[in-house]
Amino acid sequence: MQAKAPRLMRLTDDMLKKLKEFAEALGLPMSAIATRPYYLEVPDGNYYDIFDVTGRVEEVVSRLPSLYSVGLYLGYIDREGFHPGLPLAQRLANKCFASMDCTVLDEYGTKVFLYGKEVTEEYIVKFKEGISVVLDTSLEPLGWGSGSYIRLKSRRVARVEPVKDLGWYLRRGG
Repeated sequence: MQAKAPRLMRLTDDMLKKLKEFAEALGLPMSAIATRPYYLEVPDGNYYDIFDVTGRVEEVVSRLPSLYSVGLYLGYIDREGFHPGLPLAQRLANKCFASMDCTVLDEYGTKVFLYGKEVTEEYIVKFKEGISVVLDTSLEPLGWGSGSYIRLKSRRVARVEPVKDLGWYLRRGG
């Protein structure tokens, strides 16, 4: 018996809600994230890859017997919510400091971040609490990070944890 091929589908209301919540967390309208979001339905999958697909591409893809990627990869949705991908960070990097806040790391912080390690405040040039696009000092996107404060004795210290970074491709063979 032949396995069912993945199909391109419009987002369900629940998926669209998760994507909108992510956009709101960044302080952006949904249209900045995606104008025509679709998911790739993979039989027996535990998550759904999300893509932004133009009308012309959608038209062509509808005639293909199977596909594994289409349009701009945005990330994936699972039970926990939307998890952004690296292409989305690149798409949004030009909105940093104009439409949304981003995190900027110095040279050493960039290296630490690309190794998938937590970056502490002495290497953070500009900090954003919560999820954000992370940039180097040349404003090149490095990936996604989650900024938070921790309490050390009598002061709060900023830190950034990588969520998805460019070094991931080297560490895991992405």
